[in-house]
Amino acid sequence: MDQYLIERVNTRSSKIFKEKHGRAQLELSIIDRIHDGSGDYVLARQPKTQINQIEELKKSSTQTSNECSRIYTIQHTRSWTTLDISRPLFDQLLDTHKIFNGLWRTILAFGMRLCENEYGFPLPLTRESRSGKIIHQELAYVIQRVERNGRLNSESPWSIRQTGVYQKLTQSERNLEDAKALFLLVAPSSATENSVLDELSRKASEWADSTGSALCVHGCVVAESLKGWVDYMCWLEEQLKLKSARIMTSSIYGGSDTRPIGFVEKDRQGLKQLEEYINDLLVILRNKVHSIGRIKRSCLQYCSVHRSDKQPCICLRAMEELEEYAAEAQNYQDRVKVLQTEVQSVQSCLSDLLRYQESADIKQLTIRNALDATAVKLLTIITILFLPLTLVENFFSTQFVTTVGGGLQVSVYALIMVAVSLPLTGLVFLGWRFWLRHEYSRFHPGSFQREDSKAEEIV
Repeated sequence: MDQYLIERVNTRSSKIFKEKHGRAQLELSIIDRIHDGSGDYVLARQPKTQINQIEELKKSSTQTSNECSRIYTIQHTRSWTTLDISRPLFDQLLDTHKIFNGLWRTILAFGMRLCENEYGFPLPLTRESRSGKIIHQELAYVIQRVERNGRLNSESPWSIRQTGVYQKLTQSERNLEDAKALFLLVAPSSATENSVLDELSRKASEWADSTGSALCVHGCVVAESLKGWVDYMCWLEEQLKLKSARIMTSSIYGGSDTRPIGFVEKDRQGLKQLEEYINDLLVILRNKVHSIGRIKRSCLQYCSVHRSDKQPCICLRAMEELEEYAAEAQNYQDRVKVLQTEVQSVQSCLSDLLRYQESADIKQLTIRNALDATAVKLLTIITILFLPLTLVENFFSTQFVTTVGGGLQVSVYALIMVAVSLPLTGLVFLGWRFWLRHEYSRFHPGSFQREDSKAEEIV
């Protein structure tokens, strides 16, 4: 195991593994292959065994001569919580069956987390090794499904779940009957687990070998993971149409020309959330298509070990089913791309309407500002008209002008008022010009420097 993967595992170990009282840490189902007396085989399922101790795991790891497949199952109480198994018991499981380190990348997709990250799910990992004439072929992957969460007050009635699958097929180059299959299902749905066990234990000679059972398990897991996506996409489209109808049927202005359009921030947030759901769905379906293709190639490799071109391949039907599942997932992906385009179109329409509302508000504000400016201009003109009269009235009401003997006499100190007021007026005017120049340079830096340079060029 590489150092980076070791650090990730050790960091998240406490958030992934935790045994829970009253719940089995491991569940083991064994499928036996038995002769029926007529030359064919019958697959029989042993009673399910619960394993909670390392000693119990070591005891149950002994294989019988009739064993065809064994399936370990690890459950958890709900999504985004720890798996119902302790770290020591899980390490013992890996050591007992010599499981490759690629399984850790699958396990890291589980455990406690605050939010989901669709880019954190690994692609399928495979490995083939040999021990003399024995071939060990391993495959590990995570596949996602959608289910109703049953939450009444939730923003979405749907939740994305994931199932981890590990498979190890041990085959001899010469003897097909010696083949053994080992499976580990991590957090499967009850429907997936029941489907796998029912298919493996049905009486059919075509599946009475480990290659057939491997195809059966992968086919059941993939088939169950494709259920629910159509209903989920229908719910997304329904939510989009409701929001689109609200936007398209709303009038821009109401009865009076001062009422804005009736959109609130919740409309935009709702569309953004739908867009995030759709983007996550595109990533999920893209990974699903790729994963099904890798599973199919791995199964073809398993089948090629014991099949030749001259023999009719009993795995052909299973391969065709996987190909149909991949086409179905690709079809879902194409539909979601159309849905993504519709969301972007509604978002664009909403943005255009909000911009129109904003421009209308700015227009109304401009009209009000123009009316205010007209009123200020009128007041200024009135002030200018009455300013000389005010000055004359103030001047004759001071001590500089007095009435002496029925006539007017101007004091010699009147010149002092003129000498003081004129410089003071000049200082006020210069201060105003300096403030105006300073404020203008803040919003138009360099304008005065350009004007000075042009003046120097003219000189």
